[in-house]
Amino acid sequence: MLITLRTTFDGPLWELYLAVVLAWAATALILLQAAFLQRFLGPRGLTAIERLAGMLLIMLSVDMLLDNLRSVLHIAA
Repeated sequence: MLITLRTTFDGPLWELYLAVVLAWAATALILLQAAFLQRFLGPRGLTAIERLAGMLLIMLSVDMLLDNLRSVLHIAA
């Protein structure tokens, strides 16, 4: 992924690495606090977050699909 981002990213390379490290740290923090979050949110809260995450993934996948279709069919956005 970093190789792909390096070819398309116009900013300084350290910003790209910093973004990756921050995303990794946020993910690690969430995973380390999973037991606490499970108790804090409860079953209904977890279900709500699962549904929101699912909707976000669907939106991202549809956006990527439409971008690729525009690219293949040479349609201007």
